[in-house]
Amino acid sequence: MEFGYLFLLQFVMCNSVIWNFPTTAEVATAPLVDTSDGIWALSSRDVGIYLANRGVTEVNEWKAIPFVETDVTFDPLKGLLLYCIPADNAPYDCMLHKTSLDQCYNEFVVTISMEFVYGMQFDPDSRLLYVSAIDVPGICQVNIDTGQIQSFYGEQTNVNYLRISPDKSYLYWTNFMSTGTNHVRRGNTNGTGTAMTILSRPNAIRGFGIDFVDNRIYFTQDEVNIFSTDINGNDEQAITTDTARVFEMTVDNKYLYWGNRDNQFRRLDLRGDPASNTIETLTTVTNEEFINHQLVTRKELDMSRSILFLSSSIYTANEADQSITIGVTRTGNLLRCSCVDVVVMQPGVRRLTRATIENTLNFAANDVTQSLTLTWTDDFEPNGPDQVSVNLIVNSDDIVGVVDEATVVIRDDDCGYYLLESDVTVNEDAGFVDVGIRRLCTGDMTGAFAETISVEAVEVDGSAQGGFDFVSGTIQASFAQGQDTANVRVPLFDNIQPEETERFVLRLSDPENGRLLEPNSAIVTITDYDNIYMIEQNQYEVMESDRYLDIAIQRIGNLTLPGSVRLSARGQTAQFLSDFQVDSNSEIISFPNDISEITARILLTNDNILESNETFEVFLNSPMGGHLDERKETSITIIDDEVEVSMSDSRYSCLESQQCIVNVIRRGFLDQTTTANVRTEDFSAFAGIDFVAVDRILTFDPWVTSLDVQIILINDDVKEPHANFIVFVDDISRGLIGEPNRANVALWDDDSELPMLVYSLEQTSFSVKESDEELDIVVQRGGSYLGQVGSVRLQVLPISDGSSTGQDDFVDTDIIVEFGEGQREQVIIISITNDDIIETTEEFVVQLSDAVNGVLGDKSRATGTIEDDDASYYLDKSLYNVNEISRELTLTVHRIGSLQKTGFVTLQVVSGNATYESDYIFSPIGTTLQFNPDQTSKSTVIEIIDDFVAEQREIIDVILSRPKYGTLGNPSSAVIVIEDNDMVIAATLTPVPPSSRQIGTAGIALIIAGIVVLLIVTIISCAFCTFLLFRNPSSSWLFPKHQTPVHSYPSSPSYKVPPSPYADFGHVVRRFSGRVVRRLSDRLYKNPYVDSKQPASSQNSLVLYNTTNPMFEGNFFGLENYSKNRSVFDRPGVNRITLPSTQGHYFPY
Repeated sequence: MEFGYLFLLQFVMCNSVIWNFPTTAEVATAPLVDTSDGIWALSSRDVGIYLANRGVTEVNEWKAIPFVETDVTFDPLKGLLLYCIPADNAPYDCMLHKTSLDQCYNEFVVTISMEFVYGMQFDPDSRLLYVSAIDVPGICQVNIDTGQIQSFYGEQTNVNYLRISPDKSYLYWTNFMSTGTNHVRRGNTNGTGTAMTILSRPNAIRGFGIDFVDNRIYFTQDEVNIFSTDINGNDEQAITTDTARVFEMTVDNKYLYWGNRDNQFRRLDLRGDPASNTIETLTTVTNEEFINHQLVTRKELDMSRSILFLSSSIYTANEADQSITIGVTRTGNLLRCSCVDVVVMQPGVRRLTRATIENTLNFAANDVTQSLTLTWTDDFEPNGPDQVSVNLIVNSDDIVGVVDEATVVIRDDDCGYYLLESDVTVNEDAGFVDVGIRRLCTGDMTGAFAETISVEAVEVDGSAQGGFDFVSGTIQASFAQGQDTANVRVPLFDNIQPEETERFVLRLSDPENGRLLEPNSAIVTITDYDNIYMIEQNQYEVMESDRYLDIAIQRIGNLTLPGSVRLSARGQTAQFLSDFQVDSNSEIISFPNDISEITARILLTNDNILESNETFEVFLNSPMGGHLDERKETSITIIDDEVEVSMSDSRYSCLESQQCIVNVIRRGFLDQTTTANVRTEDFSAFAGIDFVAVDRILTFDPWVTSLDVQIILINDDVKEPHANFIVFVDDISRGLIGEPNRANVALWDDDSELPMLVYSLEQTSFSVKESDEELDIVVQRGGSYLGQVGSVRLQVLPISDGSSTGQDDFVDTDIIVEFGEGQREQVIIISITNDDIIETTEEFVVQLSDAVNGVLGDKSRATGTIEDDDASYYLDKSLYNVNEISRELTLTVHRIGSLQKTGFVTLQVVSGNATYESDYIFSPIGTTLQFNPDQTSKSTVIEIIDDFVAEQREIIDVILSRPKYGTLGNPSSAVIVIEDNDMVIAATLTPVPPSSRQIGTAGIALIIAGIVVLLIVTIISCAFCTFLLFRNPSSSWLFPKHQTPVHSYPSSPSYKVPPSPYADFGHVVRRFSGRVVRRLSDRLYKNPYVDSKQPASSQNSLVLYNTTNPMFEGNFFGLENYSKNRSVFDRPGVNRITLPSTQGHYFPY
């Protein structure tokens, strides 16, 4: 019964209801006292709460609260007093409130089921308020921000006053009993553990306080005598006596403060002998006694103050705006009222109506900003800027922030600036965008000064990125005196990647002595015509029985234009046409406008043949209107879903005295159930006499590959010749009958006197390297009688895990090894496939079966491994970026895998939009890189040409091919992006005044005369060089001396003997462009003469001929490096041949 009573009290105290009524804010400012040294908050029973300065020389009523007995405490972080007000409809409930000192902010927190709330202690760090009352057992813990309540120490009754330790870990309280034993106890603030009794007294302990500096406890006994002990209840001392009832006590600066029943707030000096000191009465309030109090220090008050400051130290406005808003910002404690004066001074500013403007700004609770509007008139005259000073003066008990002064600059904006276009569209390939700026002034433009304005190029929605799509930043546009239009240019970047339409903004800012008009910003839209084609997935799997596979071909980029790409396929383990082919309707994938994905179909051949999974590749090529992505190819695996059932061997040998077991195997797609019929048939052995017949159904569950069939043999103890019977497998469900589908079982009579022979392998394991290409297997025969002939079946098979295949890794072997009379062993040579493919170690099985005139020994089965010793070649990158100024680029090819051999790989360079010999130099036929044993990398250099011409990025493709002793790894191809170093980063067009562009008549005449003289000199020089070239070819300054060859011409009137060995050169050079003529001339001039006695057949030359004499053998002009003149011999009708052994003039390359 006692337990139930305590439980009921606990429930009444903690089952509180939060009142959801609106937060109240009392606008009347509460009477305050001097707070320079701190304040006292005094709670008077049935009267209310008073505020007093720290010396208690000023005492004012702060809030009248009738019929209340409440403690009071302070929240220093938010400057709030915490106290209780009795509920109207529940006299025994405490309505917890939190109110700022100036009562600007007031908020109800929660209702607590307590009436006589004598104990309140607040922890600002955890935001927890600890509350106790003598009418309710236990201690309540309230979160003053959320209103959440919980209680603990419910066994503690009549808890009166509370104190919390400085480290917020302990609570101290008194158990007040009017009769009986009273206690001072201590417990943890989190309510854990058992409360500890510090001291006990037989009489009432009414007053209570703790000095945490000297660690002394002060308490009253019999309500009038004040005593003191240490923090643990020892060293008791009598302090003084107050004849009135003493309530809560506090120690501050060696003074002991308390309130009593005679309405007095008193103190005692503890610095001397307290017994000899006189008690000092600080204040008296009529009607009721002071029951509780709280000291709020200056430091705690400072923590709760607001900080006010100007929002900016400088404000800028145009004269045409005619007003500006000056903001004042408040931080710190916002749950109070603040007051600030804003003083504006403008000496000498005629446009403002008053010399001084003063405004008072009032901040209510939770107000963060207030503002003042400063106004003026626009005089429409070209004046210089004016300045106004602003000062901030705080009138309330708050702090002035860092920015308490500001300057207002009023700019003269009688000229306006605006952009000629507000929307500009440009393609990425253009490389830049130009935008015009117009200046409009109120007066005559001839009086407009030379001025500048800033143009900012910034991102608008993130689609166009500064530094990647355009040059971001600020550009200055200049106006000369009297000029009304200027242009600004912003460079664009073409990143050669398909992109959606992108946007950025050009914005005018900071006009010099002017203002901005509309439009002062422009949206620049960048269009991109690049597309990228790709295959949706990089690998596919398909069942052979599906007969086709649909794959998605996608493109991204600008879809407003049509495009196309070719789809091709090539076999790997799968064979083109036999296993797969591209549907004729899918060979060319054409994308109409706005279409991003098209489905292509690959046709598959279901051949009803059990085979391993096969792979092939599908790839994109020949793109039109775009580029190929890295996902330009995909690998497709054809999963063979055929099932085949067969006997594992075609021959078995069993002794009559033992049981005979034959094995049936299943291969292929194993995820379904398959059944097969197994039966025996008589041959020379008969069912019922030599063995028990078998005819039953075998069931292969999913993933089961092998089942044994036991055949019972009849042991008759009769000497008889050896006999045979047949085992068949047929009637396959959901599958095919494989080979062998029958097995010959040899039944050996162990009652015979003939000795048996034993067949076995020499070893049970083999290991061979792929490069050995051969493996020797020794089959042995033993026994006591070798005088008879015999044979055994030898099979070399891949293991079931698929690490090796007979077709790809070694030659399938299934032979009968025959032994002559007296022969003990045979050596069988197995061929190993050296496939130049990097792969893991492969395994295979060697097994004997079907012994004739003998049986199998213990070593009838062996395993073997094939160790791969191939290599792989790959590039170190798939993307190279190089600037023209670098002049060269180093490409590195790596080799991994087996490094014992000397390997080779060819590196080729293919032009994209870069031009050979204008942008780079590298042999078009490629270069072969040799890797010596143990060498892992090899490098080569591409020469990059700096042509001093501003151009877009250029692309070169790098491809590895023709590997020897190895394969191509990943990446085997790469893209080289040549960045141009001649790009103009920014440009500002500054028009010149018309007066500076005028050129006199004398200047024009001088320019024309110079052009005429230059033309005359050029014509004379060309004529002189032509005369020497075609009329005097033996001139030593142009060509080296040589012998005139003997020419032989066909007897045809259509041929005319040229006057010199170089006559046909004129015909030759007229067939090609001027660029090739320059190159040929350079080669002829630079190459030395080759002695005509050297056999011409040992040189390779490029034949250059005219259309009237295509086989003329007299004039052969070779090149030092024909690969640098691809445009010559790639043209139709020009062939490269080997010269005959005729004397002539040629130049080797």
